[in-house]
Amino acid sequence: MVEDTVAVTKEISVEVIPRVIDETIDEFLTFSTRYKDATVGYNVKHFENREFFKRYTATLIAVANNLDICTESTDKLEKHIRLTMESDTSGNDDTTSPRSLTTFGINRQELIQKIEHLKKNWNFSLQSAVSVLLDEVYENIQKHLSNLLTRQWLMGSEGRDTICITLIDYFDNYQHLRPHIRIVLLEELLSKVLGEYIVAINDRRLTYSNYDERHLSAERLREDTANILDLRDKILLTLKTSQFVRKYPDIRAELLTALINSREDVNAKEAKAIADEALDNGKFHPKGDKDMFNKPVVAFGREYLRMD
Repeated sequence: MVEDTVAVTKEISVEVIPRVIDETIDEFLTFSTRYKDATVGYNVKHFENREFFKRYTATLIAVANNLDICTESTDKLEKHIRLTMESDTSGNDDTTSPRSLTTFGINRQELIQKIEHLKKNWNFSLQSAVSVLLDEVYENIQKHLSNLLTRQWLMGSEGRDTICITLIDYFDNYQHLRPHIRIVLLEELLSKVLGEYIVAINDRRLTYSNYDERHLSAERLREDTANILDLRDKILLTLKTSQFVRKYPDIRAELLTALINSREDVNAKEAKAIADEALDNGKFHPKGDKDMFNKPVVAFGREYLRMD
């Protein structure tokens, strides 16, 4: 983002870099507003006719990822400028230093405020994109959620299975989301589903005429809770695996797959998919623990010895 612009500017003159940074932030502020408006318009048109955009979900995933990257880049720039503002500038050749910024008529505090504003724009648009993705899934399962703890649910409707299958399908679709965004989104979805049970109980959607109905309802609630919480556990497993790989990026795919597959609720295919995804994400964190193969790994609640 700004780094590329600065690199090009250096080829011309390092002395104008502070002014270029200031102008670049102004341009990004304008762009971020237009990007937000375009995304809102895109979403409105989609929900007017959900058949109009054939690649809607994939496009919105790309939008969310791009906004997250923009947020990270802007945050790095802000931290860099804040550090240079606080440092001793004597003998400092950094063209974004306080002395250099002042020399070129750039108000440091105003620049920081612009960057803060830009970050808020990116974050607002990112939250909106995630919210729309949530709405898309929620719309697909809403009618099934409305049937929870009703007479139809008690007699054995397929609503719960449909909800779980839908969430699994979307989980597969969201594999291209940046991991932390995907986890937040899916956790929010599961919270909505579990919250619907509380709403249903509070609204007294179902009243029982005898003990047998009450007992059957309790059994179904136990089954539903187990199935939904099982989804939650597997989603968290994906996150924990990614965190583990960030700490130990040198781990071999076979070993990581074996560790995950040791769980009783994960089959070999799922274990390999989770391991491969975590290792792919780990490529962005190349620094590893070089001594990891000389000591045991503690992961997923167990201790494992190295296998060379």
